[in-house]
Amino acid sequence: MAGQTDEELIAQYRLAPASPRGRLLIDELFERHRARVVAWCYRFVGDSTAAPDLAQDVFIKAYTGLDAFRTDAKFTTWLYVITRNRCMDEVRSRASQPRAVSEEALIEAE
Repeated sequence: MAGQTDEELIAQYRLAPASPRGRLLIDELFERHRARVVAWCYRFVGDSTAAPDLAQDVFIKAYTGLDAFRTDAKFTTWLYVITRNRCMDEVRSRASQPRAVSEEALIEAE
């Protein structure tokens, strides 16, 4: 499996997705990109504890949407679009949440 491209792994996975071999193919595919996706998430949101959770969300989305992947495109391009979109959603979500402010900061602001 190590000598195969991402796209070849996906093509093989699509032949037998429910088989034990299908699971090995997906595991190999995602393990190839796990560290980079986590790092990308960390750089995007700046939170080392949230980055692995965001990456997990990315891989769940990629796995459930694998049928939508077009084989004429590169898997990494598709995966990083999912990553970017998930991270942007997280940044937007954090921006809309109220922040905790200490009493000292409130007194200084008056």
